[in-house]
Amino acid sequence: MLRLLPTALLLAALVGVSPAHARQPEAELRDDLEASRPGSLQTGDMASRNGVTPDHDGVVPDWDSVTNGDPTSVLSSYTAYALATRPEILAAFSRWEASIHAVARQRRLPDPTLSAAYFIRSVETRVGPQRARLSLQQAFPWPGELTAGVDAASLQARAAQRQFDALTLTVTAEVAEAYWSLWELRQTREIHEVHLTVLNTLSSTSKGQVTAGSGTFAALQQVDLAAARLRDRIDAMDELESSLQWWLRGVLGVQEPHPLPTTTPPPAATLPAEPTDALAADARQHPKIDAIGLQAEAWDHLARKEAAARAPDFKVGLDWIITDAIDPSLTHGGTAPPDAGQDAVALGVGLSIPLWQRNTTRAVDAARAQQSALGYDQRAAENANLAAFGRSLSALRDAARRVDTYNAVLIPQAETTLSSTLSAYATGHVDIAATLRAQEELLDLRTQLVRAQADHARAWAALEQAVGRPVPSTAESAP
Repeated sequence: MLRLLPTALLLAALVGVSPAHARQPEAELRDDLEASRPGSLQTGDMASRNGVTPDHDGVVPDWDSVTNGDPTSVLSSYTAYALATRPEILAAFSRWEASIHAVARQRRLPDPTLSAAYFIRSVETRVGPQRARLSLQQAFPWPGELTAGVDAASLQARAAQRQFDALTLTVTAEVAEAYWSLWELRQTREIHEVHLTVLNTLSSTSKGQVTAGSGTFAALQQVDLAAARLRDRIDAMDELESSLQWWLRGVLGVQEPHPLPTTTPPPAATLPAEPTDALAADARQHPKIDAIGLQAEAWDHLARKEAAARAPDFKVGLDWIITDAIDPSLTHGGTAPPDAGQDAVALGVGLSIPLWQRNTTRAVDAARAQQSALGYDQRAAENANLAAFGRSLSALRDAARRVDTYNAVLIPQAETTLSSTLSAYATGHVDIAATLRAQEELLDLRTQLVRAQADHARAWAALEQAVGRPVPSTAESAP
């Protein structure tokens, strides 16, 4: 057995990969995969979501667990539900899992070959006639071919993981956009209903003035017209709400007409606590960009594998020749030799002859071209994501500025103006047109405030999608 040890070491060197080196990347990949199974589909920073437990067997979580929790965290519950049930998420997870299973295939040696032959016309030897031959052969690829294949498959699995991470960011942003759009509509309708109540009160005041002879019928008609137009806007919002609810159900993966509360309030109009350069650096390392880079690196290893395939494969074989005992009458002196009938055993080595070099070279060139194309794709994705990052950051700053301006300056002034105008109208010092203008101005500003709050929340979600992780906020609002 000791004499076989150098041979075993030589074979390991020929293969060019040890079991520990081959299985370590796969083990790490499987650990990451298992860490992402129920109850968390997310990896890394996205693993902190609260809510329902995902189920890879296709069991849909109970909807009541989403809507019956803390009313202020309903958006987080919606996000967790979408990440647990969206078919795209489960498909990406399955592709990630499949890519990990594919690593083992690249680690496998070619199957050994066992063959047998029977001598129809036996060969007479000194020790006896040869009757049959059994052969066992094992091929070993050129050193580096297996390691390159394993490394390429491992990188492809990592790319699938980063694609999964990127999809969780996309789904999270889609849920936030649909939620805040529905929230904005409902808040806008409430503001309109409040102002409709004010107009109805103003209409009653105008009727009293007409009855008392201190007002005109034209002024009453102007108030009633403004109320009718406002009521029409409210009625139009009902169908728009239905449309937005279907949108939210779609991004949640819900087909049943469940109620969709929007009780999570908008966040404070703050700005990111981190400097812009740090956020931009993370945007350049977005999971989507990282996945393309990993795929390009995988094609580099595939090119190395194809290049190693141009070299010959090593082959080791063992032949066992079955020999019958010799007939003593056929030997010189009538005595059989001591080793008569002993089977012959032969150990052989060989090399394959790589004849199709041109085809293999083309395979290397194709892999290099794929690597180059993915490099350009990565640069394009980085440019697009940086642009999305810049747009979302600018939109966030502008929305924070508008929220602060509406709350601190414009709405208080409009409320004071309306209160003064209503008092002056009651005493006949201003006409109804001025009163309606003040009412419409306050309605518009309050509606714009709600839109600014929703824009800020949507921009924050878009910023986190572009950066690729949650972004901490500061209490300091925009100037």
